[in-house]
Amino acid sequence: MKARTTAKSRQAFVNVSMPVPLRNRLTKKVQKLGSYGSMSDYIRDLIRRDLDRDAVLDQLDQLIAEGAHSPLERVDAAWWKARRDHLARYRRTRAEQKQSPRRQRA
Repeated sequence: MKARTTAKSRQAFVNVSMPVPLRNRLTKKVQKLGSYGSMSDYIRDLIRRDLDRDAVLDQLDQLIAEGAHSPLERVDAAWWKARRDHLARYRRTRAEQKQSPRRQRA
């Protein structure tokens, strides 16, 4: 793919070759969605979403690695009970905070 940039618009242009049947499907999809002004808008959105997904997967990989290297903790009925109790206390605290009158600024 060759990219070219124009100074006026600060846009890079990329030409993408595709078979006619794929282009026809793409055209129909963009028209059906109706929320994109052009195929370029749709493709830019797909690329953005793909990059966002990659970032989320990278973060997930990092969390998995951290978990794999963390000290082992026995997960049994007592562990789950402690987690549920902690969550219940958190929810009660949050509910109380929402119900208490908020201070007004002077």
